[in-house]
Amino acid sequence: MLPGNLYTFKYTLLNADACAGSKEATSTVNALAQPTGSNAGVDQALCISQATTTITLVGNNPSVGSGTWTRTSGSGTIVSSGSSTTDVTGVAPGISVFTWTIANGTCTSVDQMVVRISRVI
Repeated sequence: MLPGNLYTFKYTLLNADACAGSKEATSTVNALAQPTGSNAGVDQALCISQATTTITLVGNNPSVGSGTWTRTSGSGTIVSSGSSTTDVTGVAPGISVFTWTIANGTCTSVDQMVVRISRVI
């Protein structure tokens, strides 16, 4: 079956007396394009000052589907989760993992960025 085409299905029921009845149903096959492959960028090791509590995430811009950033673990608040480039505020020393998911309907592509944050003394 090809996406976008209308198909008609006919089924026939036959009872024990050989009496038949039939019914038709139509259906359109829909298919979604695969989303753009997700790329959250390379993992990072950052040395930041005490005053710095913001980092920037840069994922690829999807041509098919839409993207969403989520924090999988660690610290930080994502400012614009639906933008491929966004700031993360409130980061703290340690390891944080951010996930960039591109979805088109129920089809998804996922990539993660691991950020290791150390403070400069």
